[in-house]
Amino acid sequence: MPLHLRIAFAVVVLCLSHSALATPERRDAAVGAAMPELCFEDQRGKRVCLSQWRGRVVLLNLWATWCVPCRHEMPQLDRVQAALGGKQFEVIALSVDKRGAPAVANFYERAGIRKLALYVDPTVDATERVSARGIPITLLIDRRGVVVQRVSGPVDWEADDKTAAIRKLIAK
Repeated sequence: MPLHLRIAFAVVVLCLSHSALATPERRDAAVGAAMPELCFEDQRGKRVCLSQWRGRVVLLNLWATWCVPCRHEMPQLDRVQAALGGKQFEVIALSVDKRGAPAVANFYERAGIRKLALYVDPTVDATERVSARGIPITLLIDRRGVVVQRVSGPVDWEADDKTAAIRKLIAK
Protein backbone atom coordinates (compact mmCIF):
# COMPACT_ATOMS: atom_id res chain seq x y z
CA MET A 1 0.00 0.00 0.00
CA PRO A 2 1.43 3.43 -0.90
CA LEU A 3 2.61 5.60 1.99
CA HIS A 4 0.01 8.32 1.48
CA LEU A 5 -2.83 5.73 1.70
CA ARG A 6 -1.32 4.19 4.84
CA ILE A 7 -1.12 7.65 6.44
CA ALA A 8 -4.71 8.47 5.44
CA PHE A 9 -5.89 5.10 6.80
CA ALA A 10 -4.03 5.71 10.09
CA VAL A 11 -5.62 9.15 10.44
CA VAL A 12 -9.12 7.72 9.85
CA VAL A 13 -8.53 4.94 12.38
CA LEU A 14 -7.18 7.43 14.92
CA CYS A 15 -10.19 9.72 14.47
CA LEU A 16 -12.66 6.86 14.74
CA SER A 17 -11.02 5.42 17.83
CA HIS A 18 -10.86 8.86 19.46
CA SER A 19 -14.54 9.34 18.66
CA ALA A 20 -15.42 5.93 20.05
CA LEU A 21 -13.44 6.63 23.21
CA ALA A 22 -15.09 10.02 23.65
CA THR A 23 -18.65 8.82 23.14
CA PRO A 24 -19.12 7.07 26.53
CA GLU A 25 -17.87 10.18 28.32
CA ARG A 26 -20.30 12.44 26.51
CA ARG A 27 -23.08 13.21 28.94
CA ASP A 28 -25.97 14.58 26.95
CA ALA A 29 -28.94 13.53 29.06
CA ALA A 30 -29.97 10.59 26.91
CA VAL A 31 -32.69 8.30 28.23
CA GLY A 32 -31.08 5.70 30.47
CA ALA A 33 -27.99 7.84 31.11
CA ALA A 34 -27.03 9.76 34.21
CA MET A 35 -28.16 13.34 34.06
CA PRO A 36 -25.18 15.67 33.70
CA GLU A 37 -24.70 18.17 36.49
CA LEU A 38 -26.33 21.52 35.80
CA CYS A 39 -25.79 24.62 37.86
CA PHE A 40 -27.91 27.74 37.54
CA GLU A 41 -29.27 30.64 39.58
CA ASP A 42 -32.33 31.01 41.79
CA GLN A 43 -34.39 34.21 41.93
CA ARG A 44 -31.87 35.86 44.26
CA GLY A 45 -28.90 35.02 42.03
CA LYS A 46 -27.69 32.24 44.33
CA ARG A 47 -25.99 29.33 42.55
CA VAL A 48 -27.85 26.03 42.82
CA CYS A 49 -27.10 22.69 41.18
CA LEU A 50 -29.39 19.93 40.00
CA SER A 51 -27.63 17.40 42.27
CA GLN A 52 -29.30 19.14 45.22
CA TRP A 53 -32.50 17.32 44.22
CA ARG A 54 -30.89 13.86 44.15
CA GLY A 55 -33.20 11.43 45.93
CA ARG A 56 -36.29 13.12 44.45
CA VAL A 57 -38.00 12.64 41.12
CA VAL A 58 -37.43 15.75 39.00
CA LEU A 59 -39.23 17.07 35.95
CA LEU A 60 -36.68 19.47 34.44
CA ASN A 61 -38.07 21.83 31.82
CA LEU A 62 -35.81 24.17 29.84
CA TRP A 63 -37.78 27.11 28.53
CA ALA A 64 -37.70 30.87 27.83
CA THR A 65 -40.17 33.73 28.10
CA TRP A 66 -39.78 34.52 24.39
CA CYS A 67 -40.73 30.93 23.40
CA VAL A 68 -44.48 30.79 22.68
CA PRO A 69 -44.90 27.00 23.19
CA CYS A 70 -42.90 27.31 26.43
CA ARG A 71 -45.20 30.02 27.74
CA HIS A 72 -48.22 27.79 27.09
CA GLU A 73 -46.64 24.93 29.08
CA MET A 74 -45.80 26.96 32.16
CA PRO A 75 -49.29 27.15 33.73
CA GLN A 76 -49.61 23.37 33.32
CA LEU A 77 -46.23 22.78 34.91
CA ASP A 78 -47.26 25.09 37.73
CA ARG A 79 -50.39 22.98 38.32
CA VAL A 80 -48.35 19.75 38.18
CA GLN A 81 -46.04 21.19 40.84
CA ALA A 82 -49.07 22.19 42.92
CA ALA A 83 -50.60 18.71 42.64
CA LEU A 84 -47.52 16.50 42.97
CA GLY A 85 -44.68 18.66 44.28
CA GLY A 86 -43.15 18.01 47.67
CA LYS A 87 -40.46 15.92 49.32
CA GLN A 88 -40.67 13.23 46.61
CA PHE A 89 -41.08 15.31 43.45
CA GLU A 90 -40.13 18.70 42.04
CA VAL A 91 -40.77 20.51 38.78
CA ILE A 92 -37.71 22.59 37.95
CA ALA A 93 -38.58 25.12 35.27
CA LEU A 94 -35.19 26.41 34.17
CA SER A 95 -35.38 29.54 32.05
CA VAL A 96 -32.61 30.11 29.54
CA ASP A 97 -33.53 33.78 29.18
CA LYS A 98 -30.40 35.90 28.78
CA ARG A 99 -32.34 38.74 30.45
CA GLY A 100 -32.31 36.68 33.64
CA ALA A 101 -34.56 36.58 36.67
CA PRO A 102 -36.36 39.93 36.13
CA ALA A 103 -37.81 38.74 32.79
CA VAL A 104 -38.93 35.44 34.34
CA ALA A 105 -40.39 37.12 37.44
CA ASN A 106 -42.39 39.46 35.22
CA PHE A 107 -43.69 36.51 33.18
CA TYR A 108 -44.56 34.51 36.33
CA GLU A 109 -46.56 37.43 37.66
CA ARG A 110 -48.47 38.01 34.41
CA ALA A 111 -49.14 34.27 33.90
CA GLY A 112 -50.20 33.62 37.52
CA ILE A 113 -47.37 31.15 38.17
CA ARG A 114 -47.36 30.58 41.94
CA LYS A 115 -45.95 27.14 42.71
CA LEU A 116 -42.86 26.98 40.49
CA ALA A 117 -39.63 28.30 41.91
CA LEU A 118 -37.78 30.75 39.69
CA TYR A 119 -34.56 29.39 38.19
CA VAL A 120 -32.52 30.92 35.38
CA ASP A 121 -29.52 29.99 33.29
CA PRO A 122 -28.63 33.25 31.52
CA THR A 123 -25.48 31.56 30.15
CA VAL A 124 -27.71 29.06 28.26
CA ASP A 125 -25.14 26.39 29.20
CA ALA A 126 -27.92 23.98 30.22
CA THR A 127 -29.16 23.63 26.65
CA GLU A 128 -25.71 22.53 25.54
CA ARG A 129 -25.25 20.18 28.51
CA VAL A 130 -28.45 18.31 27.61
CA SER A 131 -27.82 18.52 23.84
CA ALA A 132 -31.06 20.39 23.29
CA ARG A 133 -31.79 21.24 19.67
CA GLY A 134 -34.49 23.64 20.76
CA ILE A 135 -36.84 24.51 23.58
CA PRO A 136 -38.95 23.57 25.34
CA ILE A 137 -37.19 20.37 26.27
CA THR A 138 -38.23 18.38 29.32
CA LEU A 139 -36.44 15.56 31.12
CA LEU A 140 -37.99 13.27 33.71
CA ILE A 141 -35.22 12.22 36.08
CA ASP A 142 -35.47 9.45 38.67
CA ARG A 143 -34.22 9.55 42.26
CA ARG A 144 -30.79 8.21 41.22
CA GLY A 145 -30.32 11.00 38.68
CA VAL A 146 -31.02 8.87 35.62
CA VAL A 147 -33.03 10.31 32.73
CA VAL A 148 -36.12 8.12 32.22
CA GLN A 149 -37.92 10.29 29.69
CA ARG A 150 -36.85 13.06 27.33
CA VAL A 151 -39.39 15.15 25.44
CA SER A 152 -38.62 17.83 22.87
CA GLY A 153 -41.35 20.33 22.17
CA PRO A 154 -44.50 21.27 24.05
CA VAL A 155 -46.47 18.64 25.95
CA ASP A 156 -49.80 18.47 27.77
CA TRP A 157 -48.32 17.78 31.21
CA GLU A 158 -51.75 17.29 32.73
CA ALA A 159 -52.63 14.46 30.34
CA ASP A 160 -53.39 11.21 32.15
CA ASP A 161 -50.44 9.34 30.62
CA LYS A 162 -47.97 12.04 31.66
CA THR A 163 -49.20 12.38 35.25
CA ALA A 164 -49.45 8.58 35.54
CA ALA A 165 -45.81 8.21 34.47
CA ILE A 166 -44.74 10.80 37.04
CA ARG A 167 -46.86 9.22 39.80
CA LYS A 168 -45.45 5.77 38.97
CA LEU A 169 -41.89 7.04 39.24
CA ILE A 170 -42.66 8.81 42.53
CA ALA A 171 -44.13 5.56 43.93
CA LYS A 172 -40.94 3.56 43.20
